[in-house]
Amino acid sequence: MRPILIALGVIVALAKPGQSAETLITILTGSPSGIYYPLGTALSSVYAKAIPGASVTAQATAGSVENLRLLDAGDGELAFTLGDSLADAWAGNKRAGFDRPFTKLRAIARIYPNFIQIVASNRSGIKTLADLKGKRVSVGAEGSGTALNAAVIFKAAGFTFDDLAKVDHTPFASSVRLVEQGSLDATFQSAGLGVESIRHLLASGQSTLIPVPADIVAKIGSTVYDVAHLMTKSLFDHLDQLVLTHPAAEGIDVKKAATGLPIPLHPGAERYYREVGLVK
Repeated sequence: MRPILIALGVIVALAKPGQSAETLITILTGSPSGIYYPLGTALSSVYAKAIPGASVTAQATAGSVENLRLLDAGDGELAFTLGDSLADAWAGNKRAGFDRPFTKLRAIARIYPNFIQIVASNRSGIKTLADLKGKRVSVGAEGSGTALNAAVIFKAAGFTFDDLAKVDHTPFASSVRLVEQGSLDATFQSAGLGVESIRHLLASGQSTLIPVPADIVAKIGSTVYDVAHLMTKSLFDHLDQLVLTHPAAEGIDVKKAATGLPIPLHPGAERYYREVGLVK
């Protein structure tokens, strides 16, 4: 039984990086137990070698929403995010946690697809999305794209977080342990296929994936110039290193990287895609 709702992953930067961007690059990622963090760590090594004079670090965060806020505030140079969270930031969607349009953001690349994955323990009796009502559920860290995804899906299904017996905001790996221990009934995670937390939980044979019905999916819908140029080029020149870090990186395709983005490309990234003939 496979998850059927997909959210686009995107790497973003600011339109006009600060003066320190050429020497200090902070990559905003996610939980160490997710996929953004190991990919961001691998990318920091690539950039440290590819960008002259750069000091690069990967910073663990709560995920997409926090990343976009930090990036907009200048507390980072590059960020991983879900595409739908990025669209909300660009539009200034207050219900999603953005008090105004974040118009300084620019896309570097569309990366791999994230799959909405809901896993419930067999002893919970949860078989369907509706069965989550009255249960103890981890919905992703506060300030994460996962939590936004969960809220949107629940609303489409006719209920809210208030209908859960317990709303948990622990990171992916911690929520898995709580499900195994019986302290939670299910965990909701938006991540690339092969994320270790989900693999671990399903390998026990004591849990199962809960599908998002097709009618719910239909309601929701699919969802520094030179430095940025080097970031984009280095990303694809060293893609094999990211694939070795996590199999989700196999979904990163340069031919699709500049398509379907909810915000404009960064000028430096656009220059790269023009050089390789993908943007005219």
